[in-house]
Amino acid sequence: MKFQLLYSLTICVLAFVASSDAAISPEVYWKIKLPNTHMPKVIRDFLSQAG
Repeated sequence: MKFQLLYSLTICVLAFVASSDAAISPEVYWKIKLPNTHMPKVIRDFLSQAG
């Protein structure tokens, strides 16, 4: 019983984390993860075409 509860809680937490990261734009995500690095033009162009 404890294992099922722990497993369910873990799945819920992972789902929440995945959904919260998807809610921000790629540019903001880049600035959060790599604050002192400029996003290369190639990546920026690809993201604007993909979106």
